[in-house]
Amino acid sequence: MTRNQASYPTRVYRIFRLFFHLVYAVLAVACFQPNCSKARWMFFVRRWSLTLLNILNVRLNVKGAHPETTPANSILAPNHVSWLDIFMLYALYYTHFVAKIEVRAWPVIGWLCSNVGTLFIERMRRRDTARINQIINQALRSGDCVTIFPEGTTSDGTCIKAFHSSLLEPAVMLHSTLYPVALRYCDRDGGPNTEVAYAGETTLLESLLNILAQQEIDAELIFLAPISAQGKNRRELARAAETAIAGCLSLSVRRRKPGIPGGFPETLPTDFLPTDSPYPAPQDYPEVKDPALTSVRK
Repeated sequence: MTRNQASYPTRVYRIFRLFFHLVYAVLAVACFQPNCSKARWMFFVRRWSLTLLNILNVRLNVKGAHPETTPANSILAPNHVSWLDIFMLYALYYTHFVAKIEVRAWPVIGWLCSNVGTLFIERMRRRDTARINQIINQALRSGDCVTIFPEGTTSDGTCIKAFHSSLLEPAVMLHSTLYPVALRYCDRDGGPNTEVAYAGETTLLESLLNILAQQEIDAELIFLAPISAQGKNRRELARAAETAIAGCLSLSVRRRKPGIPGGFPETLPTDFLPTDSPYPAPQDYPEVKDPALTSVRK
């Protein structure tokens, strides 16, 4: 057993807790959501996500320019490593996520995502991008917060994939605020914890088992300086967020080659920007003091 590997009884205990936690979510969506206010539902989603992180022993630390409440007319733009990313952000805010259409087919999880306001996109269809942009526009106009993963897919946490700008057009039109969020999972030596990643050929079940097998998971959300969309086009927004996150994590930006399908339908140039080794000593971002997060820092 490695030093960060959970014992077999611990894994079994977590599986049982996770099962009943999912059952609780299904019952809440079916019975509680239709008759509760938006504010109460937002509170429930946050508490449910915090408990999920606790079950998986995720030690979440939030740093940087973290808004105290769900930011209206704003887009959160984090890098993407794992399906855990979604619940770490849900632990802070109720936000509409944009996810690939394949997620909707996941057993139970797909149904739950559909019922908490997730926007599903067929990434390789340009027309579907236009449809999602219309929905994002409506959500921002109504004062909601939307979260997109500009990479369009996950990485293993050792690089940043080029940010696509196709879903940032509504931000430009409405002069929204873009919040770059640097997200990382660290091992005990401070390096990237690639076991958490849901990337490559890893299946959802394999990813879940890898996460359950770890004794603890150290995770960080670093909110960087917000970027106003006023006076910028969508590509400038994407590059500004990409540069900020890559610089914060000291990771290279990997751009796909022409002709190779990517996340969102957008042609990008080919280059590779080297930086220092992954996850050096981070900058001194202030840690957010949120009592609600105490339970997942133990």
